[in-house]
Amino acid sequence: MNASAFSPELRKLQLEFEQIRLDLQRERIEQLFKHARARKDLDRERARHVLWMLTSRDVYRMLVHESGWSPDRYQSWLSDTLVRVLATRPSVDSGR
Repeated sequence: MNASAFSPELRKLQLEFEQIRLDLQRERIEQLFKHARARKDLDRERARHVLWMLTSRDVYRMLVHESGWSPDRYQSWLSDTLVRVLATRPSVDSGR
């Protein structure tokens, strides 16, 4: 159990931190859409929430600390996963 379960003040700080982290994802997602690289089946809000979830401390903790992944393996997995679920691949004809 985490410390915020015992303290309403810590829980409030944790929620505020997560809201700030979610808000910061907006700029990254806007760049994805601005450059027409976002998957067609995603809207900005869904993409932002997916990015927020996949980059959470909990995912890192579960994979690295609890499952024994190396930080390099986690970084590689996260990078591949983010591209796969958020971005389109450039088409072969895009340079023509």
